[in-house]
Amino acid sequence: MKLGKNYKKNIKLSLRSNKLHSPIKDSRTNNSFDQIQVIDPSSNGFSGKLPVNLFENFQAIKIIGENSGSQEYVAEAYSEFYTNALIVIAKGLELELPQVLTTYMIIDLSRNRFEGHIPNIIGDIVRLRTLNLSYNVLEGIIPASLQHLSVLESLDLSSNKIGGEIPQQLSSLTFLAVLNLSHNNLVGCIPKGK
Repeated sequence: MKLGKNYKKNIKLSLRSNKLHSPIKDSRTNNSFDQIQVIDPSSNGFSGKLPVNLFENFQAIKIIGENSGSQEYVAEAYSEFYTNALIVIAKGLELELPQVLTTYMIIDLSRNRFEGHIPNIIGDIVRLRTLNLSYNVLEGIIPASLQHLSVLESLDLSSNKIGGEIPQQLSSLTFLAVLNLSHNNLVGCIPKGK
């Protein structure tokens, strides 16, 4: 089956609710995810540290395209390949998305066994709308670099082992509708916004 030269554009990857396991290898030469819009391997058995190269390779997510023309849906160009709606956990709810805007970026790595720190590089994914890292074994602090996610609407870091204070910089996220930091080891004051 020939998909054409632009097939890599606007890719969504949903592997949720399987029995997949093992660490995701951190390969600096692999750019398999350079055009991905949605990645959802939630509710599996993936383990190890969050692979930094996974976030480095999200080129489609890093480039701001809101002002570059009209918005499209992920499924428009290849509608025959996208017959099923995408189900994601966003804003604390399980949502069915029949179409996903190309400017709407989703990362859901929840309900796995990822460990270690949340990489600062996530703050470079400036078009990210939903980030769900809940129900893992993540520790360390919430990186202040998340303040750069200016269109982030939903951030769920609940049920981990994250400590320290909630960064004051998160109060600058004016689009943030849902913030779930419950069941962690956070201390200090809740930041106040403007």
